[in-house]
Parts: sequence; structure tokens; C-alpha cells
Amino acid sequence: MKTILFFASLMASSTCASVISDNAHNDIKSPSSSVTTIRGPNEPSETLHVTDQHISSAGPDYSLEHFEPPSHSLPKRRLEVYCDIANFKRSQRESVNFLRQYMNFMGGTSYEVDGGPHPGRSRKIACKQNTAVWLYSDTMEINTQLGISIQDRIQEILNTCKNEGDENMIQGQSFGDSGYNVIVGADPCEPEIPVEPLTCNDDGCVNA
Repeated sequence: MKTILFFASLMASSTCASVISDNAHNDIKSPSSSVTTIRGPNEPSETLHVTDQHISSAGPDYSLEHFEPPSHSLPKRRLEVYCDIANFKRSQRESVNFLRQYMNFMGGTSYEVDGGPHPGRSRKIACKQNTAVWLYSDTMEINTQLGISIQDRIQEILNTCKNEGDENMIQGQSFGDSGYNVIVGADPCEPEIPVEPLTCNDDGCVNA
């Protein structure tokens, strides 16, 4: 009788262990399993998923506190500036700076470039003093940027591009970090954009 009871107890323990093992295995695959998300200190979108099974497998005294949040940052696209790009002519530095002042004045205005079947769609958004600003989309979706962001890109071109032969003549392209880039260079401005005559400085623009 004792042998039968012992065997039955042993079978029950084995079945219970099998169920626990199966449930733990299912927990790893099932989307309904208990998952804790740890956010990294540098990147809000960087996550580390830790299941209860992983924690318990580390030992009975191991807890979530022993898991370190990721210390590295996800790679970000570096802002890039290129000078003297093909098919664009140089323009007067003073005129480029004038357009920077104008885009700064239009800081809260949204500028949109259509998406298309391929990246590289563009729109001329300003043209004064025989100098133009083009907004390009690096994606196939509509891209919208504020004037202040475009001003930043023009400032990067002014800071980076220096023609050794004549520093007063520049042209360049600056990439932002959200799928767009800005090009400044010479253009006949027919018509001017905006059409109203303007006087601009770092404090703003007024009708001339």
C-alpha cells in the first residue's frame, strides 16, 4: 500500500513539474506572458524585454533589480553638410545669410514638400537676391519642416562652406535628422519668393 501511494505521489509531482515546464515554455512564446519593459537612460525608444522566466532562471535570489538598463544609445543619423555640390552654382554669402534671416523670421511657418515614388522630391521655398533655398525630402512621404529648422540648415552651410578662392561665394547642402535636406545656391529668382521686397536682419524682416 505504501509503495502504491509513493508511486502515485511521484507521478503527481512529475506531472506538476511537466505542467510548470510547459507553462514556462509557453510564457516565452505567448504575447500574454508577463513582460517587464526597462527603458534606457538615453533613448526613450530603446527597450529591454525581460520575461519572468528569464528572471527565475537566474536563480531564486535574482530579481528585476539585478538587470541593468542599457547604457548605450541607439545610433542616430549624424547631421551632414556638403559644399559645392553638382549642378548648383555659388551665390553671395551675404545673400545666403539674408535668406537665413528670412527663414528665421518665418520660424513658425510650415514648409511642405510632396512625397513621391522615390526620394528626392524638392520645392523652392525662398528666392531673393539671385539666391534660392530648396527643401528636399529624403523619403517617399510628405515632409514638413518649420522655418526655424530650415534656418538651422542654412546656418550650418554658412559655418561650413568656405570657397578658398573667394569666401564670399558659397553653395551647399545640409541634411537634417528627420528625412530632409536643404540646398542653397544661385538662382535667377523668376519670380522672387516671396514677391514682396523685404529688408531683413537678425531681428526680423520688414517690407522694404
